[in-house]
Amino acid sequence: MQLTQWARLMAALTAFTLWQSCPVQAQEAEWKRLQREAGELYRQGTYDQAVIIARQALSIAEKTLGPDHLDVALSLNNLAFLYGTQGQYARAEPLHKRSLAISEKALGPDHVDVALSLNNLAFLYKTQGQYAKAEPLYKRSLSIYERTLGPDHPDVAVSLNNLAALYDIQGQYAKAELLDKRSLAIREKVLGPDHPDVAMSLNNLAVLYRTHGQYAQAEILYKRSLAIIEKAHGPAHPNVAQSLNNLAQLYSAQSQYAQAEPLYKRSLAISEKTLGSNHPNVAQSLNNLAQLHYNQGQYAQAEPLYKRSLEIMETAFGADHPDVATILNNLALMYESQGQYSKAEPLYKHSLEIYEKAVGQEHLELATSLNNLAGLYFAEGQYARAELLFERSLATYEKALGPDNPNVAISLNNLAFLNDSQGQNLQALRQVRRASAIYRQRIVAGGTRDAANREASQNRPGFFNHLSLLSRNPDKEAADKIADEAFQIVQLEQASGTASAIAKMASRFAGGDDALAGLIKRKQDASERRSKGETLLVSAASKPPLDRKAADEQRLRDDIAGAGKEIEIVDAELTRRFPEYQELTRPEPVSVSQIRALLNPGEAMLVYALGSSSFIWVVKPDSAIFQTLQVDAKDIAKKVATVRAEMEFDNNDRVRRVSVGLLHDLYQSIFVPALPHLAGVKHVMVVPAGPLQSLPFSMLVASPPPEIKNDADYRKVDWLVKHYAFSVLPSVSSIQAFRQFTKTNVAQEPFAGFGDPLIGNKSGTTRGKRARMEVAALFRNPAVNAITRTSMRAAEIADVEALRKAERLPETADELRGMAKALKSDQNSLWLQEKATETNVKRLDLSKYRTLAFATHGLMAGEIKGIGEAGLILTPPMQGSLEDDGYLSASEVAKLKLNADLVVLSACNTAAADGTPGAEGLSGLAKAFFYAGARSLLVSHWPVASEATVPLTTGMLKEYEANPAQGKAEAHRKAMLALIDTPDHPQYAHPLFWAPFVVVGEGGAGKLTGIDKNK
Repeated sequence: MQLTQWARLMAALTAFTLWQSCPVQAQEAEWKRLQREAGELYRQGTYDQAVIIARQALSIAEKTLGPDHLDVALSLNNLAFLYGTQGQYARAEPLHKRSLAISEKALGPDHVDVALSLNNLAFLYKTQGQYAKAEPLYKRSLSIYERTLGPDHPDVAVSLNNLAALYDIQGQYAKAELLDKRSLAIREKVLGPDHPDVAMSLNNLAVLYRTHGQYAQAEILYKRSLAIIEKAHGPAHPNVAQSLNNLAQLYSAQSQYAQAEPLYKRSLAISEKTLGSNHPNVAQSLNNLAQLHYNQGQYAQAEPLYKRSLEIMETAFGADHPDVATILNNLALMYESQGQYSKAEPLYKHSLEIYEKAVGQEHLELATSLNNLAGLYFAEGQYARAELLFERSLATYEKALGPDNPNVAISLNNLAFLNDSQGQNLQALRQVRRASAIYRQRIVAGGTRDAANREASQNRPGFFNHLSLLSRNPDKEAADKIADEAFQIVQLEQASGTASAIAKMASRFAGGDDALAGLIKRKQDASERRSKGETLLVSAASKPPLDRKAADEQRLRDDIAGAGKEIEIVDAELTRRFPEYQELTRPEPVSVSQIRALLNPGEAMLVYALGSSSFIWVVKPDSAIFQTLQVDAKDIAKKVATVRAEMEFDNNDRVRRVSVGLLHDLYQSIFVPALPHLAGVKHVMVVPAGPLQSLPFSMLVASPPPEIKNDADYRKVDWLVKHYAFSVLPSVSSIQAFRQFTKTNVAQEPFAGFGDPLIGNKSGTTRGKRARMEVAALFRNPAVNAITRTSMRAAEIADVEALRKAERLPETADELRGMAKALKSDQNSLWLQEKATETNVKRLDLSKYRTLAFATHGLMAGEIKGIGEAGLILTPPMQGSLEDDGYLSASEVAKLKLNADLVVLSACNTAAADGTPGAEGLSGLAKAFFYAGARSLLVSHWPVASEATVPLTTGMLKEYEANPAQGKAEAHRKAMLALIDTPDHPQYAHPLFWAPFVVVGEGGAGKLTGIDKNK
């Protein structure tokens, strides 16, 4: 639920030129006075009184000027706008239509005033979720402006912005971004870079980036927008308050509460001073600040803010307004979080009563309110009352949205939790299986894996409950079936963007046929149509009862069902004609038996799921074990964070003491449970989860550690690398994609390397900045106002001067020469110093090289000003451009065409979390290389010390070249052991030097031999 009134007001202010449009030649002074008075009442938030005055103004205009006068059209427009602001859309629509008809008749169909009326009517439809009606009106309005005013007129910029907002709501992000950028370019060109309208465009583009998780880019735009508004209007203008609020929301979305709080407070102070202490905008600011304190558990600070916000809203809109119900719900949720159920219950009930009265018995808002009150009864142990409300909520969702909607799955999961709490395990298992089946169908048939990732994220608590119920199933005879069911559920829970990149890479190698491409496009289009239809259905079912149209809702349900059927048809055709493509790209969970068939003797796969309940699977060629782990994800995260912090040099460039005891504790908690099942295993493939994605398993300690007095003592530690070779798999099913490539053509040239870029004057020994690891809390409920969307990347140009300041790494040239020598490649395969450029990387045919290496600085998103992506520093040009700015970003890597058996990223942090929502341990950079065509990577978890990296990476390549049958993981293990035992460098026994790299992808297979693809 949201406080929608504020959003409507702000959108309306950007969409209209309203009260300032009173015609100079008004026939009646009274009409003009009433128009001004209505506008002032609107600005004060006194909407009911504004409507009364606007009606009087309309009546005077009609009597004085006649029903078809343009001033009547203006009065109609103003009154319609006020009705729309109050959510009275049925009243607003005929007024907007009549205003439009008057303007068309008096001025002709191509007049700019007609364009404005079209825009206003489109905005009304957009607000109601009637996007199909809104789009042609917005487009016609834009066309009129472009023809009559020219393509670079400021009014064209406004129209572009409005159409962009429509596309954004529908999930057509690429279209929205293009229009927002064009709008910004027009305003900067015509009005200058410091005009307030430029600030508005910057804000709109920032909102787009923020809602899609591009926080670094959004922050830059928000700050620039704020600076322009402050300069233009002064520090105490209402627009400054809104800009401060937007920047604060950005920080809140990233849990940067210390940065958000002063912005919210300043925004509140400005609104109170300029609008008055009882304005609805002040109520919204109070709610936002209260939400900030609530998210931090600061309930004492949140409570009075919620109460004051509630009081203002009740005064402004009345005690029975839906926005009042929303704040009641927020306040109740806060009380419930503190266990103050007696305070929460009457608020939830009052909120429910308002919704029942305002929207009726079968409305989605009511279903949500029912669910919240049921949750309170559940917490109180009033299971019978909770069950009744949960089932009523479920029935409402099913009737409005259909049986396969995610909201239905949420209700089923809630009922499953309830029944499980009462010991009704079998009934709970039936309900959670149905919920998981809904998400499974959507993930598998999603059309795009980005969509699948969102679906999986939404249901992670449900998937974990499913696993927990299976782990407590007493039917021992069905142990194998339970293990297999759990194995498939964990794959749905761990659906990730990296798996998506691997699947896309696999499809490019296995297919590429025009017919295949056509089927893929059909599936994606159907998926987008289904997603859009579901968004529209939720919007349609959320309208006030008088505005709901059963025929429209049924049409949307039919369209959703048709899109789902189209997906099934295309999937069946893909399976029949392109089985290899389906095997590699369709995110259908694989069974235990399928994985066992892919494993070689001496191999095992460990799969983890970490939460408040945790689980492990041990899969070997002849067996599969599923069991619980007695660990909590938060505890594991703290231990991993402690160890990772020790993998950095201190302020004096000295190594830190390693908590070997903590590494032994981790070994006992996460690895020992698997140990009884690893007899005869030499190569362990790990599918990690949560904080384990940031921990190389090789550095776990297998025996009680000795006392560490000096660096040499680390050689005595029983590191797990002494027992097993490890590789990392981004997902369970990715092993199919990697091992499928034994059937592809093999690149003929052995090696190409890029490094020693011409940067800095000072030589460095560590590549990149210190790694900072942030482990996100698992399974947090989303904030009341939260929106999660997939990220997109915009074209960015790095600051070449900032890149030049990075320290020079001349020893990387020696490292690359050593790699070339180990792989029997000549020096012409090296691109060093002035040749180590983006231009050369993009110009070369990299698909002919079996092994690629990049030895340079690696940076995470945001470490270079204006850049929101991970990337590698190369030799910067004199002046940066989109083609070459000296920074090879993840999105640029994804556009390369590779056929590499191995890519070595000898740079810091190339396996660190990339900061995107739900990001796994592999950075966006590693994902991009998989997408480009790499089969395995050697990547680093923390800043690497160059002096140790040279023998480590060249040692691995020599081992692998000498005996490819042993696999990359074993070659890497031997190189690590050799570094630990380096006679004249006892410090290399510290894991900071030998443990940063991990093999990701195919770690067990031998070198490819050029076998042709399957026909």
